[in-house]
Amino acid sequence: MQLLLSILLLLYTLNFSSLKYYIITGESSGDVHAANLVSEIKLLDKKSDIRAWGGQRLSNENVSIAKDIKKTSFMGFWNVIKNLNQIRRNLNFCKKDIISFCPDALILVDYPGLILRLLNLLREEKLKYITIFLLKYGPGIHHE
Repeated sequence: MQLLLSILLLLYTLNFSSLKYYIITGESSGDVHAANLVSEIKLLDKKSDIRAWGGQRLSNENVSIAKDIKKTSFMGFWNVIKNLNQIRRNLNFCKKDIISFCPDALILVDYPGLILRLLNLLREEKLKYITIFLLKYGPGIHHE
């Protein structure tokens, strides 16, 4: 977490203004990690603009919620198959929402299946952002 906060502080100082963050969580534990991160971001960047796919914890941090994770999570093979069209619509909505928000940092929390699909969709766009992964096995960084 310390490395991640250092990177965000560096981004903030290079930009000389507040940053726009877009956070995507897949389920409640990711929501908890993201909410903890947001509280730290707000200490460093008081004018930050944060939008997210998240749950109650991010909402409690006064983050603008684009989609509630209760409506985007599907568990179990049959449930995923049954909701494939909804999953595709969610991905397309997410792509359009990210493009319209135009974040400086895209923070993807513990949702590897969505992360890979979303990065493939966003690769076609000419957005400038830094992607930060918060995964159970450690953070990673991808720069576009």
